[in-house]
Amino acid sequence: NVTAGQAKINVTSDIDGSMEKITNFVDKYNGIIENLNEKVSERRNRDYKPLTEKQREGMEEREIELWEEQAKKGMLSGDAAIRGALSEMRNNWYSTVEGAGAYNQLAQIGITTSPNYRDGGKVLIDEDKLRNALRDDPDSVHQLFGNNGEGAEKGIVRRVEETLDRTVKSIERKAGKSTSLDNNFALGNQLKDINSRMLAFQDRLVQVEDRYWKQFTEMEKAIQKMNSQSTYLMQQFGGGF
Repeated sequence: NVTAGQAKINVTSDIDGSMEKITNFVDKYNGIIENLNEKVSERRNRDYKPLTEKQREGMEEREIELWEEQAKKGMLSGDAAIRGALSEMRNNWYSTVEGAGAYNQLAQIGITTSPNYRDGGKVLIDEDKLRNALRDDPDSVHQLFGNNGEGAEKGIVRRVEETLDRTVKSIERKAGKSTSLDNNFALGNQLKDINSRMLAFQDRLVQVEDRYWKQFTEMEKAIQKMNSQSTYLMQQFGGGF
């Protein structure tokens, strides 16, 4: 309301709201880390090979779905692009953000990566330490996470985001996406090359088959001619006696 005199306003940070946003982000990040680690460490089930069209005809839709689920296991085992992303994102959390203010590393505000190697780089939060940092210098915490600077001034979230974008593009260059043409990604080019080689091999088989058929035909003609000559000779010898 409009006042005639002075007014005193107290402004405080929404610490609970900030805590919730940071915690939600970390939870989603940890979910991604867990999923990626499962994919690169999953063992291939070689008892389940890709189904042929003939095999599909004799199976129910649910059976096909379950079979393909088993067949796809381990396809990303040891994938270099994903392992590289996991390593780079782990380094992102340790890195220093220049110009962020009082805090330039996440460890200073209670956010660290798990020391347990089984966690695969998941992030841990010391809520008391983070809450104190948000109370003491919320702007510095914000800059530490979301600073839009370049190079060493870039915030942690920006760095993680860029790492994920590079990884997605790397995978698309290798495996493509739903809208990609075959010649726009590595596996597509390999498939085209294999198809071309298969067609060339089939042409070669036809050529070999034609050559053998021609040779067989010539051999049959030669045998018929020999039989004819043999009959003639037998008749001649028979007539002499």
